[in-house]
Amino acid sequence: MITFHQLTPRPDLAAEVHRLATKLDQVHEGITHCHVVMEVPDRHQAQGRAFDVRIELGIPGDRIVVSHLHDAAGGDENPAAVIRAAFRAASERLRTHKRGHRQPVAVH
Repeated sequence: MITFHQLTPRPDLAAEVHRLATKLDQVHEGITHCHVVMEVPDRHQAQGRAFDVRIELGIPGDRIVVSHLHDAAGGDENPAAVIRAAFRAASERLRTHKRGHRQPVAVH
């Protein structure tokens, strides 16, 4: 599910989210849901045109949440780049989670 908050929905960004979400299935086959929120924070909260991407992933017995905020005052990173950065972080969190929850192998 994709939610655009205080941002006009853009088909190109939605397509990028779907493409990257599909790749997450290759990292962790147990993903039960993926909710992505893209928003521009209120002007009184941030200077310039900030862009925030929040990814919530459901996996059996747990939930992983990643948030990536880009402050436009710090550079000219575009929304698609912010989305890719958030998904890279989510992928790494899934890998870490998967490594930490492996069942020990009995040695005989």
